[in-house]
Amino acid sequence: MPRTDEESSLQTAISDSQHQSQKVEQPQYEQVEDQPAVDLANPQHWSGRKKTLNFAIVFINAFVSFFSSSIYVPALLSVQHFFNVEITVITATIALYIMISGIAPLFWAPLSQRVGRRPTYIISMVLYTIFSVICGVSKNIGMFFVFRMLQAVAASAAQAIGGGSIADMYNFQSRGKMMSIFLLGTVFGPVLGPIVGGYINLALGWQWIFYIKTILGGVISLMNIFLLSESLYRPNYVPVHDESKSKFGNWWANFKFNPFSSLVLLGRVDVLLGTLPMSVTFGLFYCVVTVLEPTFGPLYGFTSGSVGLSFLGSGIGNLLGAGLCAMTLDRLHLRLIAPRRAEMERNGIEYKNGMLSELRLLPSPVTMAALLSLAVYLVCVPLLFKFGAKWRYNPVFFRSAQN
Repeated sequence: MPRTDEESSLQTAISDSQHQSQKVEQPQYEQVEDQPAVDLANPQHWSGRKKTLNFAIVFINAFVSFFSSSIYVPALLSVQHFFNVEITVITATIALYIMISGIAPLFWAPLSQRVGRRPTYIISMVLYTIFSVICGVSKNIGMFFVFRMLQAVAASAAQAIGGGSIADMYNFQSRGKMMSIFLLGTVFGPVLGPIVGGYINLALGWQWIFYIKTILGGVISLMNIFLLSESLYRPNYVPVHDESKSKFGNWWANFKFNPFSSLVLLGRVDVLLGTLPMSVTFGLFYCVVTVLEPTFGPLYGFTSGSVGLSFLGSGIGNLLGAGLCAMTLDRLHLRLIAPRRAEMERNGIEYKNGMLSELRLLPSPVTMAALLSLAVYLVCVPLLFKFGAKWRYNPVFFRSAQN
């Protein structure tokens, strides 16, 4: 059917309009094409669901380390009777566990930079599982002592590289919140451990404390193997390769490290202020908790389950503190950097993510004031033990008072 002149004109107008729109849209399409593609291999570009899954696994790995440090505190007397040794020998296993947990990360952290985060989590948790079951079947104090120390070495890996994993996945705007949640496991683990361990000892015996940890370590090992993704991202890393060296020589040149080189960082004021509050807090905590079972058990007739419940007050305080930090840290940081960021932009200086991050340390004086108050309390408690009528028979602090 032949077209009318009006229909032909309309068709021509439509064709011209489409042609012009394509010309206008073409530069926009080319502009989008020129934008750099998002690198999905970068953990900071993972989906929220994948980040949450990996964060949860890292959190559980770190939680187990501190959970294990004090889980058998309510069973100290049971362990003492089984091995027939002095109570100070048993409490020494807790003290050395904490000491080794502070030294071993010097090796785990640089190792994770060489072999990756995921292999480090897998290896350490498998070793933790093996050492836990050996502690449970130990027949003499020497065997228990050695494998308790090795358990500390294995368990400390996650606390060493957990912060690195979080920095791999989250940028500075949300890193403070996630670190607060991560540290929740480190401060609540030593509190939840005695509560669980006390009732396990009461119902099944102290050996089952280590059997339960073996089961827990096995489950986490499977999670590390099948669910955890590698978060170490170094796109510009070029390994050392020397043609004059053998294959092993090149491998060793890339692998070797000095684990104590990081101690130089303690000479920086900002690093020292960041580590001092945590170290003082843990030191004060373990000074008190190691005497609860030898004191509350014989003196007040507490069962190991009741001794474990005495840790609950500290746990609630830790939860409130960690929750407060999670809600305020990032907001406070962004508020503190806002004036300086505006000044930088007025001066023509480009602001980049991570700049002015040291302003996170400004709330540190508040933390140090709280720790000083706690230190005064720690001085007062031993004085009560020494001069209080009911506390003269404490078997740990003042053995001479019994004579």
